[in-house]
Amino acid sequence: MLDEWVELSKTYSQATDYPEHLAPFEAIDLARPLSWPPLWQEASGVDPAEAEPQGSTTTVEALRAGRARSGTIVGRIAGLSGTGAGSRAVVDDGTGELVVWCPAPADPFKAVVVGEHIELDVLFTSGDEKRSSREFDVLAADIGTSAMAGDLAGAQAYALELASFLEPAATDALATAARPLGDVTRWGQTKIREGYADSRRNLT
Repeated sequence: MLDEWVELSKTYSQATDYPEHLAPFEAIDLARPLSWPPLWQEASGVDPAEAEPQGSTTTVEALRAGRARSGTIVGRIAGLSGTGAGSRAVVDDGTGELVVWCPAPADPFKAVVVGEHIELDVLFTSGDEKRSSREFDVLAADIGTSAMAGDLAGAQAYALELASFLEPAATDALATAARPLGDVTRWGQTKIREGYADSRRNLT
């Protein structure tokens, strides 16, 4: 994806004629659908209105205490791992941490980014504290240490244990929708040309 972005950026910087819908852009981050020209969004089924924040309706603390079984939480992605099927995100909303499985279809705007703030519609699925992102990091480090030491059997054992983190059953909640709350996750490396200062506002 990075190579594609570099080539696309190079194309824009060298071209002299632009289709009207591309004129405001110096470069477009292909991984950030909310930054695309409206024509691209329409063709890809991306509706920016669905990315608008709705506001939190519950907290991690309330979910864990059983005062809510579902709702919208707002927090920061404190840990992240995943596969093509989805992401295992550790979300910290200030009242606690929740391990959330976010299927790829629930994140069409690519809002699940480590360190960024996000709004998630979730269904609570477990009352048990799940293994933390810190345990994930320890296992990942153990794999590298074992491999460097030539202990391939040990590295494989750690890898198998690590894989269990990426199963939906190993999380506290299931996300049904993810919405970004910052420009980093909305715009990424998309750049607007000089003279089109208002284009961001008009394109979102």
